[in-house]
Amino acid sequence: MLKFLNVRGGDFSVVTGPDDLFYCLLASGGDGTISGNSNVIPECYAAVYSAFLRGDYIAAAKLQDRVIRLNAVLSGPNSLACYKAGLVRRGVIAHRTLRSPLTELAPRRGRSAAGEAGGNGLYKSLRLSTGYYKIRRNDI
Repeated sequence: MLKFLNVRGGDFSVVTGPDDLFYCLLASGGDGTISGNSNVIPECYAAVYSAFLRGDYIAAAKLQDRVIRLNAVLSGPNSLACYKAGLVRRGVIAHRTLRSPLTELAPRRGRSAAGEAGGNGLYKSLRLSTGYYKIRRNDI
């Protein structure tokens, strides 16, 4: 990453595509991320970025760790179905229909990937809904 930051004397933005490198890139002097998963959980990415800009690097790193775990749900088996279920839940798209041979998620799995507890505990501290993100202070 540092090599790219010095191309052209650093006179352009450097962003990362892999979600798990977002915080690392910021810490290296980069500008941000190009992330498909951030369409489903934008508040999480905004929280990492905001904490980093505030200089709260410990909180930013912990938030990045949560983003990585949430992305494991979104990018796991049947990831396109998880992604679409999340976008439906946020109201970005109207339906989660997929073309064959892909299959939609079962209703319980769709809720888990889209932001409800789903038994995985990831959303215990991250309360997600459209336009709202909260981290309990004792979780940082």
